Amino acid sequence: MSWSDLDKPKQRLTPEQEAEQRRLNGLFARVFGSPDGLEVLALLRSSTIEKPISPDASHSALVHLEGQRQLVRVIETRVANGRDQHPSELRREYPALRRAAE
Repeated sequence: MSWSDLDKPKQRLTPEQEAEQRRLNGLFARVFGSPDGLEVLALLRSSTIEKPISPDASHSALVHLEGQRQLVRVIETRVANGRDQHPSELRREYPALRRAAE
């Protein structure tokens, strides 16, 4: 991606593409929306997004971790979209977060 890519208007999805995105979001919601799936997501979040990294970490370590974080965000977003909710609402359901709050 370059700076000029940011200036380009986003392409609209065709009705078929929108239907496929809804189907995929529903699939993610069914797989990761169960109590077991939420526990897996909580584990993925704690080992990537919430994982601190040393200030002297190498560039490649930072890039690697950011790739992992992005993948977890994609999964969370798809699950939340499949359940018609915001990702922050989904995260409130994580078992690990509920246990930590108790």
